[in-house]
Amino acid sequence: MVSTGRGAQPSTSDHPRGTAIVLREAGMDAFRPLLATVAAALRELGNEHGQKASFEVTSELWLSLHGRAHLGGALPWFDFPQESRYLDRLIDQVLPVGRT
Repeated sequence: MVSTGRGAQPSTSDHPRGTAIVLREAGMDAFRPLLATVAAALRELGNEHGQKASFEVTSELWLSLHGRAHLGGALPWFDFPQESRYLDRLIDQVLPVGRT
């Protein structure tokens, strides 16, 4: 059993539907709240493109964050920008919210 913070869960190797499905479900459990947040921000900004725009912007953020996380582990010697600065710049580029 593996602890996921929601109580003991079966390990992916014990899951009858296979590892890929379990990982996809875990990823979507993390993606959905980000999607909801982006959708709310776009509505607040008056975005009229709806669900498609929300999914595209969320995907851009998701991919960028995963790239940053992966490279941080793969290249620990590289002098990456400070994480908070990276996140601020990423959000400003992908989801301009009028921050100063």
